[in-house]
Amino acid sequence: MDSDKNTSNSQEEILYLEEPEVVKEDSILDNKLKTSQEKIVGVIDFREQERDNKIIQELKEGKLKPEDLKIITPDIAKFLVDKIIEESQDLESYSGGILDLSGLESLSEDIAKILTRTERDAHAWSHSVRNIKLNGLKKIELETAKTLGCWEGILHLNGLEEMPQDVAEAFSPAFSPRKGASISCLHLNGLKNIDKNIAEALQRRGKSLSLNGLKTISEEVAKILVEEKEGRRHKENNNIALNGLEIINESVAQALSKKGDGSLILTGLKADLPISVKKALVENEYALLISEEMCDESMEGKAHAWSLDEVSIDEDTLNWEI
Repeated sequence: MDSDKNTSNSQEEILYLEEPEVVKEDSILDNKLKTSQEKIVGVIDFREQERDNKIIQELKEGKLKPEDLKIITPDIAKFLVDKIIEESQDLESYSGGILDLSGLESLSEDIAKILTRTERDAHAWSHSVRNIKLNGLKKIELETAKTLGCWEGILHLNGLEEMPQDVAEAFSPAFSPRKGASISCLHLNGLKNIDKNIAEALQRRGKSLSLNGLKTISEEVAKILVEEKEGRRHKENNNIALNGLEIINESVAQALSKKGDGSLILTGLKADLPISVKKALVENEYALLISEEMCDESMEGKAHAWSLDEVSIDEDTLNWEI
């Protein structure tokens, strides 16, 4: 009996002594695993840095253009912005702050902040990037849209074929840290149709808007797009391009003719529209830009209607001159 008791006590002691050893081995394995993971992360970071350095060098040498980029990292974005800032000091080499990144299929909020310089100096945009082309984006995240929406440059998002309501709202000055600040000219030529809610959100910006992808437009949407907002700044920078419209009815023409400020660009309208539609378009005093073929006797004496052979239009800003 005593022998059995002693044997039991010995086994308990052995088990007790062996347990800390197991814990110790587990701890060693965890540390080895952690060290291995850190090494892997370090290798990945090193390779990504090597890749970024190679891309930046090719951009410097002109072997690679910004529009060819399929990926963009913070280092690459900062290089592109700093390059444009440097060019702005020399008028001969300055491209006007144009940055074409249409090869990108996605854009994070962090990269958007770097490109628009909102993470540095909100007032430095005039000496930095002023025209960003992101025509490769098929969709845009809400937070990214909010960051771009409070930037006062020209933005091309012609790859977007749909516009969620919350994204359209994100382009409103309501999200801007500076009162009234919003994109000076927003290009959404990939949209095939918009409803009244999207139209209201986009029109609330009070700045120029290009919707050349629309083939048809309702009277309700037309009224919203040309509605004049009180207290709007820079009324001359409130131009709307609807060059995809080829045929409109008289009620839509009357709605569009109510545009109170800025210009309406309708160069795609067919010349064989009914006379009643043409007369409705020039019913009120606003700047109307149309094709040369559209100008006939129904437009005579209308000093506010110009054809393309009389003016030159800047496709980026939508501003024009005779």
